[in-house]
Amino acid sequence: MPQKVEMKRPAISLLVAGLLCLSISAASFAKEPLKYSLRAVTSKPLVEGYRGFVADMDGDGRDEFFLDRGVALTGLRLHGNEWIPFDEWKYREAGIAIGFCDATGDGLPELFVFSKVEKGQSLACYGLTARDRGSPLYAFGPFLPERERRTDECEGTLNFMGCFDADGDGRPAVYFGIDPYHHEPVPRSLRVCDGDTGDSLWAHDLGPQTKICLPVESNSGPLIALSTFACYNGASWNGTSDSLSYVLCFQPNGKPVWGIPVTGPLGWGVIDTMRCAADGHQKILVGIYYGPSEIAEPTWSVAILDPNDGSLYRSRSLGTGIADVKAADLDGDGIQEVLAIGTDGRFYILNNDLSERAKKQDRLHLQPARGITAVVDLDGDGYKEIVLCGANGVLVRDGNGNLIAEEELLWPYLLEVAAEEQSRYIAAQSNNMVTFFALERLPSRFTVGQIAALVFGCIGFGAGAGFSGIALRRWLKWRRIAMAYLDEARYDLLMAMTAFGHGGASMRIIDRLRFLLINWEEMRKTILERGGVLAELIGAFKETVAPDLRQIVFLSRKAKIPREHWRDMVPRAEKAGKALTAILGEKAGPSSSDETAEAAEAVSALDALEKGIAGIRAELRSIFRTTILSSLGRIVSGREGELGAIGCSPKIHVADAQQASVFISPGAFEKIVDGIVSNAIRAMKQRDCPELEISVTSEGAQCVIDVRDNGQGIAESDRERIFDRSYTTKEKGGFGLYYSRKELAKFGGKIFVLESSPDGGSAFRIVLQHA
Repeated sequence: MPQKVEMKRPAISLLVAGLLCLSISAASFAKEPLKYSLRAVTSKPLVEGYRGFVADMDGDGRDEFFLDRGVALTGLRLHGNEWIPFDEWKYREAGIAIGFCDATGDGLPELFVFSKVEKGQSLACYGLTARDRGSPLYAFGPFLPERERRTDECEGTLNFMGCFDADGDGRPAVYFGIDPYHHEPVPRSLRVCDGDTGDSLWAHDLGPQTKICLPVESNSGPLIALSTFACYNGASWNGTSDSLSYVLCFQPNGKPVWGIPVTGPLGWGVIDTMRCAADGHQKILVGIYYGPSEIAEPTWSVAILDPNDGSLYRSRSLGTGIADVKAADLDGDGIQEVLAIGTDGRFYILNNDLSERAKKQDRLHLQPARGITAVVDLDGDGYKEIVLCGANGVLVRDGNGNLIAEEELLWPYLLEVAAEEQSRYIAAQSNNMVTFFALERLPSRFTVGQIAALVFGCIGFGAGAGFSGIALRRWLKWRRIAMAYLDEARYDLLMAMTAFGHGGASMRIIDRLRFLLINWEEMRKTILERGGVLAELIGAFKETVAPDLRQIVFLSRKAKIPREHWRDMVPRAEKAGKALTAILGEKAGPSSSDETAEAAEAVSALDALEKGIAGIRAELRSIFRTTILSSLGRIVSGREGELGAIGCSPKIHVADAQQASVFISPGAFEKIVDGIVSNAIRAMKQRDCPELEISVTSEGAQCVIDVRDNGQGIAESDRERIFDRSYTTKEKGGFGLYYSRKELAKFGGKIFVLESSPDGGSAFRIVLQHA
């Protein structure tokens, strides 16, 4: 009789654990591979600072691509996998192309070019046909005339929003906004002109900056919907004083219908038109981000408005702000669904009643997405795909919101879909390059990850390891993208803090106000009698300091600065503003206890603001801190092979190794010094006894780094020219010293040639603040 064989309990546990891991990992890997790929068909370089455009110039259903070169527009057509130039249109004045649209109603696009002219700024319309060549059809402006202003003030702009025939008479109109300088009391305005002749039709003054303008086919007739972006010039669309963003509605003749505020300071509203029923009438779809100063969650983040009176038709809170929103018919039933990108990185698909159809977390891929580019059938299979512009690439989703393809790009800033016969291409502009991608289905096959999961799952622990590995890979990918965002936010905060303090306009205003208020008892009568001085300072505080502080708070949150430094900045600024306004209303006469208390309250609020600014500055100094000795060690180690090839043993002298740390990011410092060392190696190749010496000394609060070599030297006439962007002695061009000076300036540092002679070598000096 055969013996009964019992399986040991540890072996049973191992088997069960292995099978469980196998099933979990297999399910995970079954969802992992993407079904499609984005194949790069061709690419084309762009002129730095300018963009390209996709448009069908001759109405044949095939798009051309146009390159803006600042003085002319070059047209290209696709032949095989290459874009071949076929024509060129010169501008009357140098400018920047900002958009194509059919302005004359002939079915063909016209080009709009923004230019700076002698008396201000203008917007010119150019035709692309042979009869239109040579000069614009018409031009608007000049607007925003130049005047004497501080160098740190930003310039106003013309905001081109497109052309459309709102009232259905067959004559399109051109819609653009005029956004003056932020400190001026002049309101922003919406201008509407005839698209065929350029004649002015109507205009409307707005407080906030115009953002989006769309035609709406309502059940009561055609209307025009407009969204605005909050500003701080003390005026709004209806004459009240606030800093809110609005959604507005006008009749085609310019008569206002209604306007409602939708967000707070630094918030925005994104709009689109939407068909909620099969009758063809449209409503207004709105997505909002309330702004960084809002603490409580708004009652809704996505809403559908009745275009007749602005009332809420439907609304829903997604628990997050909305970065972009779009209405699209995904299933072909004639009723549109809602696509939305949340500021939390999620992608939403909502039904027309705003119930949730799909919610996707994009953080594990190339996200968060920044904009919805198009909803179109890319591969001709009869189903629509959703094209998204991600923070680090291009994303394509199916009608259910599932990610089906992605392609990584460095900071893409514009996506368009180009039609070429039966094909559709995604034109992605990134890093001074445009790349055209085609969506292609991948063959069905097991991936390496799936095979690995199956193998390791069969032996117990492997499946779990495979699952952990893919999770770790995706987490590391997200972490890398998140760190890039964090670094960018910290650099932006550094620039904002540099502009705010150390002689910046905002800090000067705060210092002058504190001086007057601290000496209030002695100077009160003189100040109140000369009320214009105090009124001017208070006005500058509201128009300059308050917006700057809101921007610093916004960037501090993104840069992950501890909350205690910036949390109360905006309320303190508002508190100081109210106290200052109350003081301004006082009359010259005996001092009152209320007046003295208001002055003390304003001083206390300003002191708290300065304390918060100092805290943020201290955090930045700890973030951007470089230990010189360790950085120099990495630089020399990286160049060890090249130095050994020319027989050079570098010498490094650091006066105080324990205290030698400077205010700059390690990456920037090492790139700058490494570039100088690289140039020194190239200059010493012909020397019998090459010498390279790096010395670090302190001069008060500054750290001085000298890099000396005995190479060919630099001619005296070139000592300053070598820092120009266009100067180079290399065959493939050079950018190092220009970059070095520009990067050092961000941290208050400088670089120059200390000494040099044709046969005695060169010495570069870098000066930075001690950290």
